[in-house]
Amino acid sequence: MRYYLSRLDLRYTLNKGKTYNDLKESYIIFLCSFKPKVDDLFYSSYHNYCDQDRSKQLHDGATKIIINSQKSAAGQSEDLQALAKLMNNEPVSLNKHFDYAQKRIKEINEDPEMREKIMLYETRMLEREQDAYKQGKIDTAKVILENQMDNGSTLEQATEFVRNLKIISDNDLSKIVDLYK
Repeated sequence: MRYYLSRLDLRYTLNKGKTYNDLKESYIIFLCSFKPKVDDLFYSSYHNYCDQDRSKQLHDGATKIIINSQKSAAGQSEDLQALAKLMNNEPVSLNKHFDYAQKRIKEINEDPEMREKIMLYETRMLEREQDAYKQGKIDTAKVILENQMDNGSTLEQATEFVRNLKIISDNDLSKIVDLYK
């Protein structure tokens, strides 16, 4: 979510010559149609808050919303109930927006070239997410290594400590350790 929020701010809300005070409210909406965890809700929204006192919220103008069509939409608005049906590939006849969405979905599904573009896009997005996840693990291992050395461990001791955590491969760890030699 953080990635998409940063892209949104960079591309649409923080234009050249503007300051951070000019940032517009942002909404990141994830439409999920996979099997949820037991405690997932159909609709949930998230905002930043203070870890020590959750009643204190950081009003940064960013709202993150997750809609999970595999949970019951009972009690939700008619639009959200229709969205859940659309996400689950069920017919919807609510208004022109849903009619248009269903028409476009059908057109895309029937066009092999368009389906291939979507599949390639999804594959690239997954690869980016996996690369970011791996880089995050490498960055975490580097911070732990540095903290160990800051607390008096030798490079060898710090390396062994990180290796035992099994956060990253030995090959990636060796690359980090080489930076400190």
